[in-house]
Amino acid sequence: DLFGYDVVIFGDVDPRNFTPAQLDALAEFVSRSGGSLLMLAGRRFSPWAYRDTALAGLLPVDFERRPPGAAATSLHERPLKLALTPASPLLRLSDDPAENRRRWESLPPIFWTAHVLRPKPAAEVLLVHLPEGADATPVPVIALEQYGVGRTMFVGTDNTWRWRRHEGEEFYTSLWARLIQRLAIHHLISGSRR
Repeated sequence: DLFGYDVVIFGDVDPRNFTPAQLDALAEFVSRSGGSLLMLAGRRFSPWAYRDTALAGLLPVDFERRPPGAAATSLHERPLKLALTPASPLLRLSDDPAENRRRWESLPPIFWTAHVLRPKPAAEVLLVHLPEGADATPVPVIALEQYGVGRTMFVGTDNTWRWRRHEGEEFYTSLWARLIQRLAIHHLISGSRR
C-alpha cells in the first residue's frame, strides 16, 4: 500500500511502532520509487530515536543519538531567532525582498527547535535558527535533500502552528501546501519507478 502514496509525513512517533522491515520499505519508497519523506521534529522521538534505523540515512541533517541534556528538548524562555537562507525561494511570502523579510519578521516567534549537528553535504537548507553567541553555528530548521530518486525534508520544530496567528490560516496553509507540493511533484510527474 505504501507505494500508492507520493509523500509520507512522520511526526514525533516512536520508532518501536514499526518493524525494521517497514522502515526498510519506507527507505526503498524514497530511494528507488521516487517517493518523499518529511520528518517533523518533536521533543520525544524525532529525529533522535531514528538514529539506528533505515531512516537516519535518508534525512538531510546529521544528528546525535540523544539530545545533549534537557536543554535540547525543553522550550526556550526567549523567542528563537530564525533566518531564511539564500536557497529558500520555496519559503518566499512575497516577490518583493523587503516585503518578504517584513512578513517573516512579523510572524509569531517559535520557542523550540531540534538540536541537530549540521546539514548533510547535499542538503538544501531553507531556514536556520541563529543561536546566540558570536561563534555559534546556524542550526538547520528546514532542510531538503534528494535521496536516490526521491526526496526527504526535515522540519526541525513542532512550533509552526504559532505562525497561524496574525497572518492567519492563509499563510500557514500556503506554506505547508508548498512544502508538500515540492516533495510530491517529482513522483506525481514521473510516476513510481517500482
